Amino acid sequence: MLLKKNFSVSQVKAAEDGSWKCPNISDNRSLECGCDVPLTLRCSGDVHSLSLIAEGLRRSTSFVSILDCTLKNVTVLNEAKIFEGVSLSGLFISSGEIKRVHRLAFSGLKTPLQILGLPNNALNSVPSNSFQQLTSLDRLDLSNNEIKILSPTDFVSVPKLSYLEISENQISSISQKTFLPLKNLVTLKLNGNKLGNSPGSLKTIAECINLRELDLQSNLIKGPLTSETLPTIKDLEILNLERNSFSSVGAETFKNFPKLTMLSLRHNQIDVLADDAFIGLNSLQKLDLSYNGIVAVSGGSLKHMNRLKMLDFTHNFLRAITTDIINPLPQLSELKLDGNDISIVERNALNSAKNLKNISLRDNPLACDCKLQYFAEWLTSASQFDSKNLMAFCKTPPFLEGAQLSQLSIDSLTCAETHLESENDQIMFQVNSMFSDFNDNFTMINSSSSIMFVDYNFTVNNDLNLNWILHLNKSILFHSLVIFEGSDVRMRMDKSTLNYRSFEKGIEPNDEYFVVSIPSNVPLNLGNNYEFCLIFTEDDNHFYLGCSTTFLLIPNRITTVDLNSRILKSTIQDSDISDFDSIADKQNNPLYMNDDMQGTFTTQKNRKNNEDIFEHDDSIEVYPSREYYNTLWPNVSLSILIICMSISIIYILFTKYRYYYKHHQTESISPSYSEDSINTQIEDENDNTTNKYIKLQATTAL
Repeated sequence: MLLKKNFSVSQVKAAEDGSWKCPNISDNRSLECGCDVPLTLRCSGDVHSLSLIAEGLRRSTSFVSILDCTLKNVTVLNEAKIFEGVSLSGLFISSGEIKRVHRLAFSGLKTPLQILGLPNNALNSVPSNSFQQLTSLDRLDLSNNEIKILSPTDFVSVPKLSYLEISENQISSISQKTFLPLKNLVTLKLNGNKLGNSPGSLKTIAECINLRELDLQSNLIKGPLTSETLPTIKDLEILNLERNSFSSVGAETFKNFPKLTMLSLRHNQIDVLADDAFIGLNSLQKLDLSYNGIVAVSGGSLKHMNRLKMLDFTHNFLRAITTDIINPLPQLSELKLDGNDISIVERNALNSAKNLKNISLRDNPLACDCKLQYFAEWLTSASQFDSKNLMAFCKTPPFLEGAQLSQLSIDSLTCAETHLESENDQIMFQVNSMFSDFNDNFTMINSSSSIMFVDYNFTVNNDLNLNWILHLNKSILFHSLVIFEGSDVRMRMDKSTLNYRSFEKGIEPNDEYFVVSIPSNVPLNLGNNYEFCLIFTEDDNHFYLGCSTTFLLIPNRITTVDLNSRILKSTIQDSDISDFDSIADKQNNPLYMNDDMQGTFTTQKNRKNNEDIFEHDDSIEVYPSREYYNTLWPNVSLSILIICMSISIIYILFTKYRYYYKHHQTESISPSYSEDSINTQIEDENDNTTNKYIKLQATTAL
């Protein structure tokens, strides 16, 4: 459009058909020029280069639309009418050091200048005096300078501006009348300034009544974002508020922006989105809330954006995909959720997402269990959805960590808790059937959280010890043990056929250890899967049931259960001397002490009415560690005795050798010593003899 305004039809045609040639400006070595795109001449030189370029353009037969000059060591444009008689649509001059511009520097151009750029300089104010001859100027670029204040007369001479960029300056104050002449301004870029130091300055932008795009990125604006923070611009379509320090978005903040289509709030400190925060944004199509601190979105936060197509929540702290995010946005087609804490997708959350084509979930700790089955089913059934950008990877359970959700079958998304509940229901049914044979009026309560299986082991008599932790607050009695082999009831053993014991000390104050010993004559098949259930009774009609997990019964094996996760863990118990440390640790644990090691256990507990809660057999040995010590300690004691005797013999030999050496050395000394020295020597020998006698006594005692 600008090209057609300033040049003839033949010139425009030459540019379009490729017959245009880059002009040869000068042979001066200090000046370099070239054309990387048609109709644009780029030159670099020194303080005299502008005159050489202007002279070359005046005599050239090739016309230039845009001239871009990069100069060195130029601090002032002090020459008037530099480009007199030259036809240009756009002019850019940068040196990094220009502080002032002559008021007639851009006068005398053959055609009206449409674009002026003075970026990357050192201007500390808008050179408005230089614009008086540029009444047709359409675009002005003053970015990357040192402008601090915008005064009322800065843009009076350029009322036709449609594009103004004053980004990356130091602007902290704007006069109320600065933008008053700019009724045609469409794009205003004020990013990279300090308008947060004077929040009232933002209101002056409202004078740009035809503004369509406003960039306020990186302006140090702090606090909650409300309707009072921003100017009222009814026709604004693009608003950039990135990289400020907004803490929240208040209700009805954007009620004065009915035509806004793009809004960016990324890289702020927003952690709260108030209900009706986006009311009035009926035309919004893209909302960027990435890199904030948003933990959750309420049902009313995203309302009133019926045309929104792209929502970006990347790098927040969202924990789930919920209906509160999806339901208010019927036209949503792209949802970005990378880098959150999302582990679940709420059931039915995506039922209304008829237009959703892309979801990105990279770097989220997805829990790929039964709760994610709904999401997996939706991914396969939503015909409009494209899973190539999903990038959803499992974090838990451990055996699925790193697996890509889109490649997993729905059947693989299961919950261990679901299996456990189903298994417990089956056990409860079988136990109820068993008890109904002799009692029609009873209640069986599943108390697996209070009656917890810990581990098992075999005694030297091949009895099977089952170790439990009880957390029971009621006065109940041990009733019986039910043994399941596979999924079938193998037998029920009454307490009278079992040995059992309880210990008062537990993990919690109300906990106690409980050990049941199954005699060796009970037919249990090693290598088979078993499940054991304890039954306690409060009275004849109320029973409490707690079961172990199903595990493989193996001799000389200790199988433990994590009391929190109820996951079965096993370790082989070896009888090698390398296990000495682990055995020593068990020596202080009542679960691993027998009567000889502990002394006498007090098995009666003071409860209501001073009745014993449990019956005990004090003759039972809880764990078979006695034999291990019987064979281990004699060998260790003998080894220590041999080492001590060897050290004593070596010490005696060393002492004798030392005495012998000193004695012969004394006899070989010449008898020219004084009487005092001889007496001293005799005293030393007496002392040595005494010391040797004391050492010999100590060695003998050792």
